[in-house]
Amino acid sequence: MTNLSHTHRYTRAHTPRTLNDPLSKNTHTHSGKQKSVRMIDVIMIPHLLTVSGAYFFVKLIRYTLLFWLPYFLIKQLNYEPSLAGFCSMFYDFGGIFGAVATGYVSDKVFHGRRLSAAALMCLATGCSILAFAWASHGGLVLTCTAMFFVGFSVAGPDSVLGAAAAQDLCERSGHGLAALSVAAGVVNGMGSIGAVVQGYLTAYVSEHFGWDTLFGALCLMSVLATMLLFPPLMADAHRQRRARNQSVDV
Repeated sequence: MTNLSHTHRYTRAHTPRTLNDPLSKNTHTHSGKQKSVRMIDVIMIPHLLTVSGAYFFVKLIRYTLLFWLPYFLIKQLNYEPSLAGFCSMFYDFGGIFGAVATGYVSDKVFHGRRLSAAALMCLATGCSILAFAWASHGGLVLTCTAMFFVGFSVAGPDSVLGAAAAQDLCERSGHGLAALSVAAGVVNGMGSIGAVVQGYLTAYVSEHFGWDTLFGALCLMSVLATMLLFPPLMADAHRQRRARNQSVDV
């Protein structure tokens, strides 16, 4: 009788439970329980909308240059189409190195403060666009070099704001991963709007006001993106000061 009881307990413990098993129901209930987050709660995450606004401008700038630089080189500087396509590659090459460099700087220099690195690169984007507007009249080498640095600068905030920034904001708000997908969708949705708007905006401004005005407008957008990132940057600085004060008190 003892052997039969031991065998029954062993079989019960090692047999996979089905959904009809009451023990299995309890296990699935506790493991599958996840805090639901409403859309309004995600939108009200501190600084999510300001980061989304900054990403709107960053994406607008990047897609404007990505799609319209070859046209500018052909129509305004009288480059051959093949040469214009070759020069445009330097913008893409710069983007490759810029995204990696921004991630490295945010980790090693800013100690994980990704928005600080993004704000710095937004300012660098405005400066590099001004440099390109001047260098485009100085010959092929200067043009390609300036295009490289423009791509380098704008790819940094694009990579940070489109991915890691939403995760940081969700973690600091206390929502964690429960709100991450929706928050990332809000940020990237605003960026997509900027990518759509740039088509009409670029054509209208360049046709009616000239390319120099367009480049000036892109510089202004870079400054606006940087200003929109200041509130979360100030909040980060305040949080770090409070953490240091608490550690000193302890």
